[in-house]
Amino acid sequence: MTFQKLTIVFAVLIALMLGIVGIGQLKQAQATNTDSTSKSGGVMLPPDQLAPILADAKIDIKKDYIAVINIWATWCGPCIREIPSLNGIVAKAKGKKIRFIGATSEDEATVTEFWKRREGKLSFDYELALSRNIAEALPYLYAKTKGERIADAIPQHYIIKNNEVIYFHLGGLTSVDEAEMLKKLGLK
Repeated sequence: MTFQKLTIVFAVLIALMLGIVGIGQLKQAQATNTDSTSKSGGVMLPPDQLAPILADAKIDIKKDYIAVINIWATWCGPCIREIPSLNGIVAKAKGKKIRFIGATSEDEATVTEFWKRREGKLSFDYELALSRNIAEALPYLYAKTKGERIADAIPQHYIIKNNEVIYFHLGGLTSVDEAEMLKKLGLK
C-alpha cells in the first residue's frame, strides 16, 4: 500500500471515530435534557447544587413557597423599565406563599447610589440580593441542567417551586410575559 493510500485510510478511520464519539455525546446530552424535564414541562434543578446558590437570599428550597428571581443590574435599561411591572406582580401576590427576589452581581455602593438617584421616582417592592452567586451561578446551573446554552444577558426571570424552574424568561417583560408569570404563579 502506498503512503498516500495509507494516509487516506487513516483519515477515514479518524473521521469514523470522531463521528461515533460525536453521536455518543449527542445522545448523552439528549438524555440529560430529557432527565431534567419534569412532567409539567419545567426543569428540575439538582437540590444539592441549587440550595447553596439560593442561600445568599436565604431561600430554603425545602420550604413550601415559590421563589420568583429576577436577575438585573443598575446599568440595564430593560431591567429598570420592568421594575413597575414586577412591583405589580408582587402586589397581586400579597398574602401568598411567594417570595420575590431581585438579584444583582453589583456591589452595595453601586446599588445604593442607583436608588438614591431614583428616590421618589421608582420603588423596588421586592427583596434585594446582592449576590454574584445567584446572578451568575443560577443561569449556569439552569442552562447546564437543561442542556442548552443560555445567553449571558439580563434581565432573566425564574419561577422556582420545589427545585423546579416552572417559568424562565430572558429579556424585558412584555404584557404577554407578565400575564404568563401571573398564570404560572396562580394569580390569574
